[in-house]
Parts: sequence; C-alpha cells; structure tokens
Amino acid sequence: MHEVSRLSPSRAGTVLAAIYALLAALMSALCIPVILMVPPTDPAGHPYSTATLVEVLLAYPVVAAVMGWLSGVIGSLAYNLAANRLGGLTFDVGVVGRASGGAPLTKG
Repeated sequence: MHEVSRLSPSRAGTVLAAIYALLAALMSALCIPVILMVPPTDPAGHPYSTATLVEVLLAYPVVAAVMGWLSGVIGSLAYNLAANRLGGLTFDVGVVGRASGGAPLTKG
C-alpha cells in the first residue's frame, strides 16, 4: 500500500485551473453561436443586445481558471492538514492487462 501524504498546492491549483478553463471555454464555444442566433428584438418588437451576454461568456474561461486555481490551492491545503492528522489516502499499485499469450499478468 502507498499513501499520498502531501499534495503540492501550487501544482494542484495549476492543474485545476487548466481543467476548469478548458471546460469553460468548451461551454462558451457551444453557447455563443446559440446566443447569436437569437433575434435582436423581443416578442413586442423592442430591440435589445446580446453583446453583454457574449462578453460574459468570453470572460467565463478566465473566471473559471481563477476559481479552479483557488479551489486547487485551498483543497490541497485542507488535504495536507487532514492527512497530517488522520493519514493520507492509500492506494495499491499494480499491473493491469494481459501478457502476450493471453494469460492474466500477476503481481510479482
């Protein structure tokens, strides 16, 4: 058994920031074309602009990256504090798959 005794806050923050920014950019990329297809008037014929919503969606990946970084740093600091007092997460490392002859691989 192996134990994760400590997480690097800066690395955890960077990884989560990248993941959050990527997911937010994907979501924004899917939403912006739909918003641009909305007619520029409401049912009563009054004009309005969707530009503000598009601007918010363009800024969303940056905000998500900042929130991801903060979540990673705070989460890893909380994990480090808890792991110091209670012990870290444990896991097994093993080989998964089959040998070339089709027989299962075994731990040696």
